[in-house]
Amino acid sequence: MRKKLIINIFLLSLSLLSFGQKQIEGKADKAEYMIGDRIEYSFRVDKVKEKTVISTDYAFSDTLNIISERKDTSDGGITYSFVFASFVGGDVTLPRYTVSEEQSLKELFVVNPPAIKINLPQIDTVNIAVKELKSIQKVPVTFKEVLPFSILVVGIAVLIILVYFLVKYIKKRREHRAELSVRKAELIPEDIEAINALKTLKDAHYVESNQVKQHYVLLTDIMWKYICRRFGINAFEMTSSQILGALEKESVPFSNIEQMRYLFSVADFVKFAKHLPSIEENLNTMQMSFDFVNDTKWQPVAETDEKNEEVKQ
Repeated sequence: MRKKLIINIFLLSLSLLSFGQKQIEGKADKAEYMIGDRIEYSFRVDKVKEKTVISTDYAFSDTLNIISERKDTSDGGITYSFVFASFVGGDVTLPRYTVSEEQSLKELFVVNPPAIKINLPQIDTVNIAVKELKSIQKVPVTFKEVLPFSILVVGIAVLIILVYFLVKYIKKRREHRAELSVRKAELIPEDIEAINALKTLKDAHYVESNQVKQHYVLLTDIMWKYICRRFGINAFEMTSSQILGALEKESVPFSNIEQMRYLFSVADFVKFAKHLPSIEENLNTMQMSFDFVNDTKWQPVAETDEKNEEVKQ
């Protein structure tokens, strides 16, 4: 009797608690889902004059995770829609919501949620076939992958070719200019070229400005070039004594050879022994250079001399 009395008191309490509340059934779009599926859940409240709010004491977790909720008003009623997802298998009861007045929070409706089932994917653990590991396969290189590298290689090759031809062109141009300068110099008779160079050297006043060594370097260069052009002697590759010996073989007068001997002697002392020549030595070397060129320059044989030689014969 006592147990029956307790049950009656409990039922009476529930009836008192639910007095003034209406029961609403929540609906799910289906009864069973696969893990991770989209679960659509909704309920509708009809003809509500007061502004309402909903609440639930459901603790969301991996068992049931809410994704979105929406409230639609139409024909004097309100439809609440929810989207859930579950990542744990088994039986799941959707949240129990309560609809209350917004001002007084008086509970107007209680939503009875449905129970759903979350199924796990079936895995055949008996007939699982263990496959061998495959070796790493070589993936063929595509044209798009090769194209940038090909463009780079072609560009470098073109650049190298351009640089090669540019260097070749510059070198050829320099050689051409040097050849033109040589030809131009050859157009001027060697004696005139030497006399002009001696005059330029004299007007430069190297001796007066204490540049004695520079003066004798240029002076010997002028005479070496004249001897090279006039007699075909490579004076630039010879010593002073070798030049004098070569001039003797060309039947150059003894007085002129002695002039060059004196010039080369003074010049060698200045260039290699730091000799400081006197004013007289400087004047003599310049004058002897002019005299040597004028005395040994090429002179055409006069026609009268040729005729006299023919008559004598």
